[in-house]
Amino acid sequence: MLWVIGGDMLEHPMAKGVFDTLDERRACFPQRKEVVIAQAGHMVQWDQPQRLAETLETFFRPPPRPNNLHHFAVHQKNSQAKRQEPC
Repeated sequence: MLWVIGGDMLEHPMAKGVFDTLDERRACFPQRKEVVIAQAGHMVQWDQPQRLAETLETFFRPPPRPNNLHHFAVHQKNSQAKRQEPC
């Protein structure tokens, strides 16, 4: 879960209510990745649209595939050999 917060949130009128319960809210998502975007307030998408887009793109990008094709080829060869053995 990605949690994005504007670094200048304290300036927003509702910030006190949010920050008073922030620890409680964070506890609901122990596996979260938290990103603070500087020079952004409550409306991060208006204040820093490019930085938010980059953050989302990075978060949703699939992990790199292992660059170990030799291991994959050996595994495939061994799997095929096992299937060809008589029962």
